[in-house]
Amino acid sequence: MTNKLPDFIICGASKTGTTSLHNYLNQHPSIDFGNNPGRHDNELHFFDDKLYSEKDINTYIDFFSGLDKENKWGDTTPAYMPAKDVPSRILKHLKNVKLIFMFRNPIERSYSQYLGRFWNGKEKRDFYTAIKADAERVESGILNWGSTSYVLRSIYAMHIENYLKYFPKEQMFFLLTEDLNDPNQKVLCSLLKFIGVELIKMPLRKDYQGRYSFNFKIDRLRKSKAVKKYNYIYRLIRKITTTKNKKYKPTMDKKSKSFLLKLYKGSNDKLSFIINRDLSHWV
Repeated sequence: MTNKLPDFIICGASKTGTTSLHNYLNQHPSIDFGNNPGRHDNELHFFDDKLYSEKDINTYIDFFSGLDKENKWGDTTPAYMPAKDVPSRILKHLKNVKLIFMFRNPIERSYSQYLGRFWNGKEKRDFYTAIKADAERVESGILNWGSTSYVLRSIYAMHIENYLKYFPKEQMFFLLTEDLNDPNQKVLCSLLKFIGVELIKMPLRKDYQGRYSFNFKIDRLRKSKAVKKYNYIYRLIRKITTTKNKKYKPTMDKKSKSFLLKLYKGSNDKLSFIINRDLSHWV
């Protein structure tokens, strides 16, 4: 067992491209990610675990067992971003950790989360009914960031302001989903510099669905991470089994879009100021 802990965390937001970002960084020879053997994806879910108070930090340390100590280690768990108690928990063990946040048009992010649950049969409500219910919960102070938190997870400014109570902005890196579309990889190179590794321009490809992903199968074999190879197979099977449902895609009605535009405006304006990025295209 090693006492070394991760150097950086990809905290979210979910449905913004964090998996693609994870796979991109995982290509770098000086970057490794931890693995939670109890999960079928790349996420660790230590600091947001409902049983966190009963867990020992050694459980988290074990997620990084066997990694090269000379490399930079990462944790990718998008659920960390909206979870109110997570920043203080991270601070307790990782005072100097670097935090990475990715943002997508909040309306698109909310809809993507909804579609994911709709396609797997877990969401029966129409989009407007679902977002209206979550918005009412948020307004009443019920900040439940569970699987139906379509609105809460898109109020980015609220979550970043919470992290800023515990960490200086200098320890944070902000990027947008569309930054993955830059052929010059300007922001991604800045991210590598932020993490503290050599600037290497790594391959980026766009798959047939228009979502950004990376050819990480070869990289996983190169790093000999059997569990991650299993994760790839798992996602492939899941993709095949959900293809039938994805033939039908409910459209976002004008009422829903108008509702979310008004709802997210204040948060978007705050976030634009915090991260010093123009977000006027989020309409």
